Amino acid sequence: MSHRGGRPGFVRVEGNRLTIPDFSGNRYFNTLGNFVRLPRAALLFIDFAGGDLLHLDGTVTIDWQPPPGYAGAQRLWSVDVRSGWRCRGAFGLRGTVGEMSPATLGTGCWP
Repeated sequence: MSHRGGRPGFVRVEGNRLTIPDFSGNRYFNTLGNFVRLPRAALLFIDFAGGDLLHLDGTVTIDWQPPPGYAGAQRLWSVDVRSGWRCRGAFGLRGTVGEMSPATLGTGCWP
């Protein structure tokens, strides 16, 4: 499991496709290396305020040269969603967003 977060709204949704920017990290490329070998992903989105969980899975493609408009992203990866489920109130911990980490603040904002 690898957290691949950014500022709120960093995941773009177009139909069945989610596009996620890839930021500079530990430079091990574990996630991308796994996608190159086996292009499948499962994503878990947690609503910390309400406790809802959204699980999606699908096929991955990598864009090694992202188009302009993704400040801070070194590449993009997309998931063509095949299936998913939502479970309301399943996550027992609740919280609100406090201060963002400096790493997150350096990831940029997208319209």
